[in-house]
Amino acid sequence: ILSVVVVLMSVLYFKRRSTESKLMGLTFIFGPIAFFSLGILQLKGKDVNVPQTLDAIIYFLVLTVVYNFTLGGRYKKFFLAMAISFATFAAINLLFGQQDENNTYTKAARSIILIFYCILYCYRLLVDLPVQHLQRVPMFWFNSAILIFNAGTLFLFLFTTYLVEVLNNDLL
Repeated sequence: ILSVVVVLMSVLYFKRRSTESKLMGLTFIFGPIAFFSLGILQLKGKDVNVPQTLDAIIYFLVLTVVYNFTLGGRYKKFFLAMAISFATFAAINLLFGQQDENNTYTKAARSIILIFYCILYCYRLLVDLPVQHLQRVPMFWFNSAILIFNAGTLFLFLFTTYLVEVLNNDLL
């Protein structure tokens, strides 16, 4: 529900928003779509890793575009290589790796790469210092949120498969 609120807020006054804000609003569209498709696929007994992987790939690609745009295209080849590498890894992991369990390796790889993106943005922000008051830069807040979220969930994604196997599908 919160994702839908964010999407609605990003659509309101769309022309006034910065490009980063528009693209960040776009990342929240795919979450509810993947969530509802998971519910539908589980009821039909289908594989739930496909929507999760597609959501991870799309989310990663949109954030790669956001960081490439924000950094002024300085690292265009790097971002392109990371996007291709991640999409390839996610597809290989879906097809051959974690076919019948929660697809955590893809999310862990996404978290590691996004943490690196966040650190790169912080470095460029400190070197370039575009404004005196950083709290007025929307991308600073987006970057902080992405960094905190991915740093917190990285260990969850890394250890979920182990915890589920050791505790016999009982995470409590």
